Amino acid sequence: TFFKGSLRQVFAVITSKFYIRRHFEVIFVPGLKQYEYARLLGFERKNIIAPYYSADLNLFNSFYKEFIDVKSIKYPRNLLFVGRLEEIKGVRQLIRSFNSIDNTNGWKLTIVGRGSLKNELVTTSSFNNRIKFVDFQNQDNFGNVILNCGFFVLPSISEPWGVVVHEFAASGLPLLLSNQVEAGSAFLRTGY
Repeated sequence: TFFKGSLRQVFAVITSKFYIRRHFEVIFVPGLKQYEYARLLGFERKNIIAPYYSADLNLFNSFYKEFIDVKSIKYPRNLLFVGRLEEIKGVRQLIRSFNSIDNTNGWKLTIVGRGSLKNELVTTSSFNNRIKFVDFQNQDNFGNVILNCGFFVLPSISEPWGVVVHEFAASGLPLLLSNQVEAGSAFLRTGY
């Protein structure tokens, strides 16, 4: 996580000398904000290892290279969400927002994942042929999904990192992220 100034985090900063750093010499962090929190906890720069979360660049970049020519001829009008189907991921709001658009100009939404909301989301979206649900996929099987999608969407309400952002950026998909997705600080450039 990163420092948000909660009472628990302030307490951790104050007491880290006695509890955290007494038992741990090194800390792994995924991004800049987590690095800053590690510094607040008193870890020396040399003992902070970043970036810890990373995509399989060979695999995901191979999807980009494989599909770039096909997509340059006809770019797929399909938004892609990959993640746990839980409230914190914002998938319910994504579906509600997508359904609120009367004319999507042929755009569709593919949702890949499992979770406690799946049955509800599938049931409430079953009337809509613009939304497709796909069960959780192994990374090696994402080629066909990526071939048929034009944007990756992660509308999380809270997302301390989000390695899927790295994966789909490496596969060449433009990103639509909520401002709560911390991986956006590394992989999303507004206006590009």
